[in-house]
Amino acid sequence: MADENQLEILKQSVATWNDWRSKLVPLGIRLNPSRANLGGVHLSGPDLSHANLGQADLTAGKLSGARLVEADLSGANFRQTNLSGVAFDRAFFFGVLLRRSAPRRAWATVIRRLQQANQ
Repeated sequence: MADENQLEILKQSVATWNDWRSKLVPLGIRLNPSRANLGGVHLSGPDLSHANLGQADLTAGKLSGARLVEADLSGANFRQTNLSGVAFDRAFFFGVLLRRSAPRRAWATVIRRLQQANQ
């Protein structure tokens, strides 16, 4: 279940989130916005690397420029979400919902990288 304190910080602003995250992640605190309802939220450039976003609802949101490096995205809903410029390096994608996500080229790149990594 999502950590409500973390969600409140994320919703304040991307700058506040990234500053807070930079101080706590080195201490071993796990970011856990799993199962969070972030539908329609517009966040440009948040660092969600290593975060557990499993089953989070990000429908019709905006995550342009986000860092999702090694994030757990299993079962997350990205329908109609703007994902331009998102870094998905080594992210876990099992069961992700992508219908009408933009831009489609970003997902094509992700799929190509996943295929290359599994060869």
